[in-house]
Amino acid sequence: MKDTALRPRDLKEALILRRETGGIPYAGGTDLMVRSARWGTVNADADRPVMFIGHLEELRQVATEPGFLVIGACATLSSLRDHPDVPVLLTRIIGSMASPAVRNMATMGGNVCNASPAGDTIPYLLAMNGTVLCASTDDRKEIPVNEFISGPGTTILAPDEIVTGFRIPRYQFDHEFHKKVAARRANALTKASIVALARKIDDRLVDLRLAFGAVGPKVLRSPDCEQALVDSLPGTNGRHEREEILAAVLKRYARILSPIDDQRSTADYRGTVVIRLARHFLKEVLGLSYQP
Repeated sequence: MKDTALRPRDLKEALILRRETGGIPYAGGTDLMVRSARWGTVNADADRPVMFIGHLEELRQVATEPGFLVIGACATLSSLRDHPDVPVLLTRIIGSMASPAVRNMATMGGNVCNASPAGDTIPYLLAMNGTVLCASTDDRKEIPVNEFISGPGTTILAPDEIVTGFRIPRYQFDHEFHKKVAARRANALTKASIVALARKIDDRLVDLRLAFGAVGPKVLRSPDCEQALVDSLPGTNGRHEREEILAAVLKRYARILSPIDDQRSTADYRGTVVIRLARHFLKEVLGLSYQP
């Protein structure tokens, strides 16, 4: 009789079982259960067993390395929210996700592997240039999150690989902004979201990053638009000139958004609200929030 559920003792055994059976990694299950058409059997694919990995200590750790934070794929959202080494911005994002009961089960690994354009932790990872750590019995890989997610609901994770964690650079920013637009704060899926970061030196903008959720097939970030704003501002101290540069960059952003209509919201609303949120953040960063 073919196994329908596997429970490896450690990561090494999990990688062997993954290679031999193609077992579906299962940690918190809060996304996988929803996606399953046969969720009464806890089985998303009748041809492959479910492989429980949420108990593996190797995948539940949070560690610091010089210049980096490493988060295990199976660390629960609740444990991350309470961990002293997790940046405040990420704890706020996690606090906006689901209910406390769901956060006690859900993991960052599941949120990223679900590959939803509305995934709440993905804009943060993308804005921070975070990478996905993947392992197989024969190899270890570190993949930028935007390359790991290939489309809505799909990733490039190989059939013999498991996501083991995430490596996040410890950048320091002067301005950090996150906004999740949803029907209500708890238990509501994201209609649209933004994570925005900026750093200045001597009042000069030197680093800008904006990541938008739920306005395209994947979480969106445009290094070209970010660099255009950074490059255009030096020497432009006049308010009117800065307003014109900002408006031009926001128009570029608006052209690359491709939101959809669905049961949660309309494409027009999503596109409009994220551009307004970006304008709000950038006007504050550029000192344009208030009339002189």
